[in-house]
Amino acid sequence: MDMAVKVFQMKIHVDTRLAMEQTRLAVEQTRLTGEQTHLGVEKILATLHQGPTPSSSPNLNVLACPTPSQYFTGRESILQKLSQMLSAPVVTLFSTNKNALAAFVHSFDHSSRFTAIFLDVSSVEALKAIAHNIKAIDSAHPPSLLILENADASLELDQYLLYSLHNPILVTSTDQAVSRFASPACDFELPDSVDQWAADGLCRSIEKAFNPLLHIVTLVAKGGTGKTQVVLRFVSENPSRFLHVWFFDATSEATLAADFKKLGNAAGINESVDDVQNFLRRMHKDWLLIFDNADDRNVDLSNYIPQCDHGNVIITSRLTEVHQMASPGSHLNFSDLEKTGSWHC
Repeated sequence: MDMAVKVFQMKIHVDTRLAMEQTRLAVEQTRLTGEQTHLGVEKILATLHQGPTPSSSPNLNVLACPTPSQYFTGRESILQKLSQMLSAPVVTLFSTNKNALAAFVHSFDHSSRFTAIFLDVSSVEALKAIAHNIKAIDSAHPPSLLILENADASLELDQYLLYSLHNPILVTSTDQAVSRFASPACDFELPDSVDQWAADGLCRSIEKAFNPLLHIVTLVAKGGTGKTQVVLRFVSENPSRFLHVWFFDATSEATLAADFKKLGNAAGINESVDDVQNFLRRMHKDWLLIFDNADDRNVDLSNYIPQCDHGNVIITSRLTEVHQMASPGSHLNFSDLEKTGSWHC
């Protein structure tokens, strides 16, 4: 069964080098106002993919990730958690008043900077009907806000819907248990009775939860437990997740300096760590820095991680104190797991 979705005024800007025009989606069925449209997911994707083509950039194919070992097995739960941590945020919104919840979500859509795609997830059948479209929506341009309405919190949403890599998700429900699907600090409640001032404040809080931030994930474990292999496998299984992935040898200050020099040369800038950090700050793209084997307490990784509001960082280490660098809810410690559960030769 084709799943219909509702979209509020969607304008797709085609790259100015190709054309100066705007695309407005055709109306299939009017709902609430004449500005709201109903289109199948496939039609939305066909229009979204008319977005701008990426601009040219320096050849930054340096510090490439090694290929994961063919003998790597297991660690599926760790891989799943890592994928969730590096996915777009999942925000949940609960209210006992279904009508007020629907009205708020649609008013929120008008003020949101995202293109909203509404999907009904009230049943297993509905979940199955849209699950195969999530990855396709994920690759579309520009980023969309997936609004999963009428969620039945008793259903295992994460078993049917993969966490979106690029597009934030808002899940609404009249069941407070829906909060268990939320990313850290991303569960909200809409009171039964709320004035405009409070509604505006809630709207701003939800928007803030969707704001991109530098995301740092830390993996701590004993040597030989598969930390690096988990990261390499994650990257290999998600080739389109990041625009650029750079793999740094964090064994020492010397190895880090050498790798930063390589990236600086490739970017056509100076070779210092500061210059490379400034380059990454200016590059408002979804990049990933991997600092592998950060096991030396004398190496302060904070001197190498750019302070900005975008980008992703993964740190692998044997040092338990490294967890202090992780973003909220983004630390993985599996050093107490059996070595034989990680990978075999």
